Amino acid sequence: ERIMMPRKKSAISTAVYPVVSVVLYALTAVLAKLNEMKTAEGFHVNYFRDYYGNSLLFWITAISGIAAIIAVSKLIPPVKPLTYVGQKTLAILVMQKFPIMLFNTVIPFTAVLLDSSNVIAITVLSAVTVICCLAVNIFAEKYLPFVYGKRYSIKKK
Repeated sequence: ERIMMPRKKSAISTAVYPVVSVVLYALTAVLAKLNEMKTAEGFHVNYFRDYYGNSLLFWITAISGIAAIIAVSKLIPPVKPLTYVGQKTLAILVMQKFPIMLFNTVIPFTAVLLDSSNVIAITVLSAVTVICCLAVNIFAEKYLPFVYGKRYSIKKK
């Protein structure tokens, strides 16, 4: 097994990443506001309603936002819980709709909260959804590994 040694950060990259991340975040904010101003009849970009404003401007904004997040992530040292969630993002992406549908059925006002701009409520609901997905993922990895393309093997003790 090959052991990967961490690469040393050069002084240039250490100095450049903060500047790049600030520039990219500023660019993203400006482009997002510009896209919002360009929308017909004053509608805001709304993912739930599939309204994205100017498509080209939306994609440029999305790419610059992704690049900004990557630049910031290069500055932050690894944090175990975030690393774990990051490794399970595909499972979260696949399963996230089911807890949301359950919440909308069992607790009907969650649909209203998701449609509102209540950042605290949306953040709490998102965190609960991620936790539910991670719990199901632990079960699936253990008892349904074929779902992830892995072979099921009985471990001898």
